[in-house]
Amino acid sequence: MKQPVNLSQADIKIKEKKSSWIIWLLPIIALSVGAWLIYKSVVEADVEFVIYFEKGVNIVPHETSIIYEGVKLGVVKKLSLTQDLKGVEATIEIKKGAASMLQEDTLFWIVEPEVTITRVTGLETLLSGKYIAIDLGEKTSELTLDELVKLKPRKWRYKALDEPPLKRGGLHLKLTAHDAGSVAEGAPILFNKIKVGRVEKVHLINDRAVEFDLFIEDDYKKLVRKDARFWDVSGFKFQGNLSNIEVEIGSLSTLFVGGIAFSSPMRSKVEALAEDGDSFELFNEKTTAFSESFKININFKNGEGLNVGTLLKYNGIKIGEVTKISIAKNFQEVNVTASLIESAIGAARKGTKYWVVKPKLGLAGTKNIETLVTGRYITVKPVAKGQLIHNFVGLNEPPVIEDLVAAEDGLRVTLSALSLGSVKHGVKVYYRKVPVGTVIGTSLASNAKKVLIYLLIEPEFAPLVKQNTRFWNAGGVEVDLGLLSGAKIRTESIESLLGGGIAFATPDNEDMGAKVKSGHIFTLHHQLEEEWLKWSPDIKLGN
Repeated sequence: MKQPVNLSQADIKIKEKKSSWIIWLLPIIALSVGAWLIYKSVVEADVEFVIYFEKGVNIVPHETSIIYEGVKLGVVKKLSLTQDLKGVEATIEIKKGAASMLQEDTLFWIVEPEVTITRVTGLETLLSGKYIAIDLGEKTSELTLDELVKLKPRKWRYKALDEPPLKRGGLHLKLTAHDAGSVAEGAPILFNKIKVGRVEKVHLINDRAVEFDLFIEDDYKKLVRKDARFWDVSGFKFQGNLSNIEVEIGSLSTLFVGGIAFSSPMRSKVEALAEDGDSFELFNEKTTAFSESFKININFKNGEGLNVGTLLKYNGIKIGEVTKISIAKNFQEVNVTASLIESAIGAARKGTKYWVVKPKLGLAGTKNIETLVTGRYITVKPVAKGQLIHNFVGLNEPPVIEDLVAAEDGLRVTLSALSLGSVKHGVKVYYRKVPVGTVIGTSLASNAKKVLIYLLIEPEFAPLVKQNTRFWNAGGVEVDLGLLSGAKIRTESIESLLGGGIAFATPDNEDMGAKVKSGHIFTLHHQLEEEWLKWSPDIKLGN
């Protein structure tokens, strides 16, 4: 039997157990992950910035996206009204990786559906809703992706554009015109009837001019030279008169939204190509565009019926057109600026006369009825020689002696009277109640004591006028009333009754006098004498 062992305190040894490092690994990992998540949430958190919209837009927080080239980069976080209540500020959350796009020249605008004859854009928004588009500025867009991501955001507040910015690349030009006509934004730019670009914008540059921003595609920008001419091909062109009407119709798209064509002169020696920002004039038609013009200014007392584009004609042929109309500083005249074609520069010589051709309707005569259809135009009586000048004073009526009929086409005589009475330009001249001539003008004599009336007798009837011929005012009604003889009422015609007229008679053969030449002056008698009606000369008519 074993005896129990007596262990004294001194014999007992206590061995301490060492701690394992594995116990601390889990907390360290947890702390590291937490720190990483915190770092990641701070470093890679979405970036906020603000876009100001000047007018109301249909933007929905947490739904309206911000998109670049089809890639969603952020979303609208909240909306708020500006302090002046005139706009909306949208707070945008954009991904951290895309924040480098927030540079000084970055642009933003709303994309919404647009359907016109010339283009269809933004149809995807019919399903997804409107979105905010981004366009990198001119400098930023030249960077590579690696260079872009290294940039830091530089701007936190932006003002949205009202419409998409002009397209980059290609060729950007400007045209100026007096009015927009039928040309609208999106209208095609044509070269040999092939679309090579479009009208980007149409806007006023002042109260008298319109400017068009054009974009020419890259593939076609070499077609535009420094001397290119641009002209309007919108809708349809109508010109002519009652006997000759010309109608020119463009394509279907230009019929509705307008269009602009361009080309360079065939014999041009200019080889330099147009550059971005170059400005050109927009002409109304191709003929005018390629006509070297000479500018003149005509002052008229009245501008009724005159417009930009009103034609200048000589013997029915177009020699220019009105390019500008303005009111004189004294508010007493209308200043008309016109452009003469190269072959008609002679119409700008000193002494040339200009006047407006307008319709005249009435019993006294009907003239220029074609202007009811084609509109009024300015005609001219040029001189053979003289210095070229730029400023003219327009006539209120056709010139007194100079008429559209050549001198050899009739006999021109002048009547002297104390007053004009019912006589006016265009009234008929009668011989035995047969119209044989016309009043072609009136004026005061140089001493202002008498009135001068200018007649044109038709060539066939010119032999009727002799030195002793008597002229009298045949306008209105002449009444002779006697107690025994009763009343006599006399008038040349209904026309002379209402519109005035002049009649003449020539004495019998032995008293008629010699033949007269153009320029001969007669007295206009206020009343006719009964004896004159008894004259019955034998005169052979014709030349």
